Amino acid sequence: MRNTLVLLFSLFLFSVAQAQTRMEIPADNGANSFRLINLNEKGVIILQKDPQGWLNIKKYDSDLALAWESNAEIGQKSDFLEHYADGGFLYLLMENRSSKEFDLLRISVSFAASQRFPLRSVPQFDMSHFKVKDDVACVGGSVKGEPILLFYELGNQIPKIISTNLKGESGLQTIDFEDDMVHVSFLNKVKKKSEAILRTYSGNGKVLYTTTITPKPEFDFLSSKFFRTAESNLIIGNYGYKMTERDGGTNSQGIYVARITDNHATQVNYYSFADFKNFFKFMSEKQQDKIEKQVAKKKEKGGEFRTSYRAHIHDLIEGDNEIIIASEVFMPEFRNNNMMSPMYGNSFMYPYSYYGRYPFYNNVWNYYPNLWGYGNRGSQILDGFKYIQGLIISIDKSGKLKWDNSIPYKNLKMYDLKNYIKVTTKQGSTLAAYSRDNKIVVNEFSETGQLKDGQIIEEPNEKTQRPRNGDYEDTEYWFGNFFLNWGVQKVADAGGRKKTVFFVNKIPY
Repeated sequence: MRNTLVLLFSLFLFSVAQAQTRMEIPADNGANSFRLINLNEKGVIILQKDPQGWLNIKKYDSDLALAWESNAEIGQKSDFLEHYADGGFLYLLMENRSSKEFDLLRISVSFAASQRFPLRSVPQFDMSHFKVKDDVACVGGSVKGEPILLFYELGNQIPKIISTNLKGESGLQTIDFEDDMVHVSFLNKVKKKSEAILRTYSGNGKVLYTTTITPKPEFDFLSSKFFRTAESNLIIGNYGYKMTERDGGTNSQGIYVARITDNHATQVNYYSFADFKNFFKFMSEKQQDKIEKQVAKKKEKGGEFRTSYRAHIHDLIEGDNEIIIASEVFMPEFRNNNMMSPMYGNSFMYPYSYYGRYPFYNNVWNYYPNLWGYGNRGSQILDGFKYIQGLIISIDKSGKLKWDNSIPYKNLKMYDLKNYIKVTTKQGSTLAAYSRDNKIVVNEFSETGQLKDGQIIEEPNEKTQRPRNGDYEDTEYWFGNFFLNWGVQKVADAGGRKKTVFFVNKIPY
């Protein structure tokens, strides 16, 4: 049986355990008017904005049966910026295109009730991060390249404005609430030296602790994301050699993990791509043999083979005796500045940016290009990212690398650095899934990182609908033995009548 599991799914209704496994909503207003929020075992919430400025909110249970439906008036000029769900409530952050003020919509997950909070912004503020804890909201972003935090007490629309006042060029990376504290990570460069900074704030914006982590002298930090585990706080990012440059920027050499104890970095480990067993799996066998010889030759001479790729770290999954880190390996692509970038329109769900869709989670690339070492090159401008492979590594609790593996992509280009591969753990195995060409591709890895055999689930023979075009689709692990697959597609019913629908599929594994 093939190592790669291809779960073929059909775009119609079928039954598993007498439960509905597909639902559709007419999508006459276009793909960008929809948004799906994964609530895991509690189901999903689907948002749809109509042209008149009403937001339709539908909650579906884990069988894709409609639990409740509600409508909220948000205005025709409202753009969706970000969402955050804490189990009990869903929080939507929106921006009015005319006033540049925020609206926060708090929606109960259990029943059809919502509450709206107007929030004042600051001039020229570019939002990049958003988190809520109880009645405190923290919105992160920048003003003219300087990181700014806005703390709100819900019910009071005037924020407390916190400037980081860091020396050098700084970029906001992550925001995370823990009890009544807010952890914020930054990437900072001072005189060509990089550092990862973790600041802990009180709920009203007072700085409680600051932890600064510096790389080895030959390295630069390229990102710094904060994660919490049951045993410690971690800063995880990618690093590169200072003098390794391509396209005017520093390449990723590997991943670093810094453990934070009592507000100090007690351990910093570096995991080089050149030491991974499966990093170059996207190449042909001949190319892999050539690279492996170069890697071995460098080691014999006491050096290290330097890679020419970039990495986007997005997920940390905590297992019983390990932490699993998922990332995307990519290369930026450029084009001559003689035409407009691909634009998807200033829609509710995807406000435009200069090169494509608004990068919800990756504003550091747009607002702080020098932190990556480059932005646009002369007469050329950034024109998206070529995704090469999904990379997964497992580290034990002592910091030792247990295993690594990768999933090569073919002809995959993104216009924002989004999480393409979705990773979860199940009964000692690691599952990695993504959707492509009306298929869900699932790789299952053993406790030692070996690719396991699996199954192929084929679509039923009796077809009532057939896919025509996939406008877009996405896949996530849902709960139990199920994945979620959703998007917008053009389909035809048994009578040949064509229609565009927003669909959600419940895929058993």
